[in-house]
Amino acid sequence: MNAPFTTEADISRALLVRVVNNPSGKRPRLEITTPERVFHLVTVEEPVLSTVKDGKLTFISFFGRPAIGRIYAFMWPSAEDPAFCVTELGIYE
Repeated sequence: MNAPFTTEADISRALLVRVVNNPSGKRPRLEITTPERVFHLVTVEEPVLSTVKDGKLTFISFFGRPAIGRIYAFMWPSAEDPAFCVTELGIYE
């Protein structure tokens, strides 16, 4: 896993490059930290909803499935129930 991304700008760039604009089309496995818990080996499910302004990710919403468990909704930078807000991100390569 790469070093975790913790700042708003780092999380934005990582999500933009690895999830939204991934040229291979292959979804990475993520470690997603939220205020409530940590989700390990999350695979991003389709569809990914995102907003990009001036080449920068300003909002993303997606469904993800941890290695063990059900599908959860995630958002960045803010979330409303029942989605989980991404506060830290790790990417497994």
